[in-house]
Parts: sequence; structure tokens; C-alpha cells
Amino acid sequence: MSRAMDGRECPQPRCGWESLLDGDSVPDKSRTSADAKKHLGRKEIIAWSFERPAGGRGFGFTGADLHKSWSYESQRKLVVNGILWTAGIAIPEGGARVDFNEAVLDQSLDDKRAAAKKPPAEPGKAK
Repeated sequence: MSRAMDGRECPQPRCGWESLLDGDSVPDKSRTSADAKKHLGRKEIIAWSFERPAGGRGFGFTGADLHKSWSYESQRKLVVNGILWTAGIAIPEGGARVDFNEAVLDQSLDDKRAAAKKPPAEPGKAK
């Protein structure tokens, strides 16, 4: 058993979250705000789960901002296990299987670089 943030005992593995809570798993290059830069290497909570006393479950995850992070088995497993747990589906021993194909990840990546701006047209010339 482990403890939830509010002190309640929780069965393990709950959603596989412990693998993403250490400071080494949060890339320092993603810490771009002035405040975040003051805390390089700090442990971060990027996922949580909650089971309401009257029934129902919720799972939150804030780590989807870096597309490349989906190549990490720990992130894929965390999200899939969180979804299964929220839906009330048993999580297999060791967590859900999360196969990965880098080619599929790369084909889903949009080029976010800014397009080169065209120079303004000269007055009186056709566009």
C-alpha cells in the first residue's frame, strides 16, 4: 500500500504513477518559465487520481506537452493505466501493455516552425 496525497492508503500499482514522479523524468528543458528555472531537478506531480467516496473515479495528467514524451514507455503506461483505472477495468500485473512504433509517432508530428514571411508587394505591381 502507498499513500495518496490526502493520506489515504491506496493499492499499488494504482496507475503506474510512481515511475513519472521523480525529478529525472521531468525534462529540465521543458521548464521554461522563470519560476520553473529556479527549481531544476525538483520532483513534480504530473498525474493524479481520485476515487470519490460515493463512487466514480477521475484521473488527471499534465505531461502531454512534449510530443516526444509519448516515446517513453512510462508515460504511455501511466496514461493507459489511468484510463483503465478510471473506467473500472482491472489493470494487469505490471501495467497495461503499451507497444510503440516510432514511425507512427513521427508521422503524427506537425512541423511547428514558423513559415518564412513573404516580402510585401511593391505598390502598383500585380500580385
